[in-house]
Amino acid sequence: MHSYLRIAALCLLLAVFCPTGMAQQSSPSFIRFNTENGLADNWVHTAFQDSRGFLWFGCEEGLSRFDGQHFLNFYEEKNNSHSLSNSTVRGICEDPDGSLWLAVLDGGLNHFNPTTGKFEAWKTDPNNPEFKGELTSIVQVGDLLWLGSYN
Repeated sequence: MHSYLRIAALCLLLAVFCPTGMAQQSSPSFIRFNTENGLADNWVHTAFQDSRGFLWFGCEEGLSRFDGQHFLNFYEEKNNSHSLSNSTVRGICEDPDGSLWLAVLDGGLNHFNPTTGKFEAWKTDPNNPEFKGELTSIVQVGDLLWLGSYN
């Protein structure tokens, strides 16, 4: 019985002398990114994190890559065939090689090679029943790209 009293006394001492709130509750903190911080546009359609840890934002007026400190922006450049074919990016996914596939506003599909920094574009064709309509989303499943569209 003596040992039970010692255990009870120890528990009572711990309860009295140990603070109950040892761990502090912390509020989550948020940082709001916008064009003032370097984001391509304040209207973001889609966000994606690639296998290298970069965050990609498909905006109304460009594609932004965020490394945790800085933004690198990509836009449509009329005289550059290796730029985005349209600055409005609606969907982003990554293939097993680490390349990005983008669904862009004009119904096009863009491929971005992060090694070269170049884009390649395929336009949708209203006369081609297999590749028409306004692309809105994209996802990689196995070896296949699945494209979502309005039509």
